[in-house]
Amino acid sequence: AVDLLADFGLSDATLPAHSVVIPVAYYLNRRGLSQSYRTAPAFASDRAELRLWVLRSLVIPGIWGSGLDTLLRDLRTAIDEDGESLFPTSSLERKMASRGKSLVFTDEVVDELLALAYGKKRTFALLAILFPHVDTRNVHHVDHVFPKALLYKPKLRSLGIEDNDIRVLQKKRDLLPNLQLLEGPSNIAKSSQDPAAWALGRAGGCTVR
Repeated sequence: AVDLLADFGLSDATLPAHSVVIPVAYYLNRRGLSQSYRTAPAFASDRAELRLWVLRSLVIPGIWGSGLDTLLRDLRTAIDEDGESLFPTSSLERKMASRGKSLVFTDEVVDELLALAYGKKRTFALLAILFPHVDTRNVHHVDHVFPKALLYKPKLRSLGIEDNDIRVLQKKRDLLPNLQLLEGPSNIAKSSQDPAAWALGRAGGCTVR
């Protein structure tokens, strides 16, 4: 279970709630699944269901907070009843909703998530949902699309940007629209480059028409 969560890119630095490992471990044990579950094509769709459930439960606030013992008991029941051959997302969500821990992304939840910033544990999980194509089995960093080094006041002033606009840009620097998941080596190579120049470099210097 720990290895599987690591495949999802989760670690001590990016895991907001350790309790999520308990239902994951119980599900894997209930089905007698081995390490092959992590990579075997036969489990790809089930693995994707489990991954999305884990990430959603981590980004929506309050899921793994109060009432944890009761929640874990209900999740165990759902897995016992409906998890013999596949990950029982629907059953788990019904149990969670009955405890006031819905995984529905309401407008209020979305507004709260949009305020997540760089350095917050839930930010990685949210980016992993937004970029499902990213293979998080490779080490990924939360990266600034426009690097922080390009958004300091002297640099922005040198580009002719007015002080009022500079304040707006700096306020948004660490927020979700300026964040992405990037493999560790690529993030190090990108460093403080302008994103357009960096992208062209990765494309082999081809001309964008």
